[in-house]
Amino acid sequence: MIVDGGVVGNAMYIVPDGHVIFENSNCDMRDVVQGIFITTRGFTTPVISNSNKSADEWCDDGGLVVDGMLVGPGVTSANFIGARRSVLRGWFNLANMSQERKVFDGASVLIKTNA
Repeated sequence: MIVDGGVVGNAMYIVPDGHVIFENSNCDMRDVVQGIFITTRGFTTPVISNSNKSADEWCDDGGLVVDGMLVGPGVTSANFIGARRSVLRGWFNLANMSQERKVFDGASVLIKTNA
């Protein structure tokens, strides 16, 4: 099952013999998905790794917010949570919170509710 973009409305999606793939077609809008996603094979998403703020490939808003539940293997794996991230060591300080927001909004996975 491929989810590309946001999913509004609570529903249950059961994928008994396949992966749930959360695509990201662009970096202009955060994907927010609602519902319960159940699979036996795991969850994946394309790699978005922001590591150089001055690079052209920086993703300003490529985050994924799951407002629901993910049931199945691989939720905490490098293929899912580790695939969307921003890593800029030594770049953070309390004087410039706007930089921190850019990194958080840029590429991240936030799961609001999971059991």
